[in-house]
Amino acid sequence: MLKLDYVLSTLYRNINDNFVVGHFHKSHEKISKKINGELNFCYAVGHCAARLEYSVINNWTNGFCIVNYDSNGNFKAEVHTVYNNMIY
Repeated sequence: MLKLDYVLSTLYRNINDNFVVGHFHKSHEKISKKINGELNFCYAVGHCAARLEYSVINNWTNGFCIVNYDSNGNFKAEVHTVYNNMIY
């Protein structure tokens, strides 16, 4: 299994911009700073599924991401984890 830091680093090298990606079953965040000082934010979010009978023993996380934009195009991403029917 690929480590999420490797996945996010690989995607960032190809995308070279802010992004949110799903389907990796774990939540992870990576912030990269460009030489001009600009920050890029990269997020992997957990999956949104009930217990999967074919994979009972795993270290996956349930989660989702909400992205809010202001009128200047700035954004704030909130990555949330769901555990025991509670949102964190």
